[in-house]
Amino acid sequence: MARRSSPSDPSGPGPGPTGPCESVTDFGDALQVMVAGMLATMDAAGGVGLAANQLGVAQRVFVYDCPDARGVCHRGVAVNPELHPDSHSCP
Repeated sequence: MARRSSPSDPSGPGPGPTGPCESVTDFGDALQVMVAGMLATMDAAGGVGLAANQLGVAQRVFVYDCPDARGVCHRGVAVNPELHPDSHSCP
């Protein structure tokens, strides 16, 4: 896992969402452990979403657990997501 430098390290940015993150290339056990930890952290905070870079991990991963318009909760993980604003529009 790529980690950002610490806040006390003057050579680079500290933890947090500060710029582009690296794509995930290894989908093995380390990713599974990281995702489980992210879900536990999100749950403990009562959140609905958490990105890896919010925890100082500079990888393109986020987890979510949020309700839709009918109140049905959707929980999952996105790895290497891409946004395509012209692919569809909201009603």
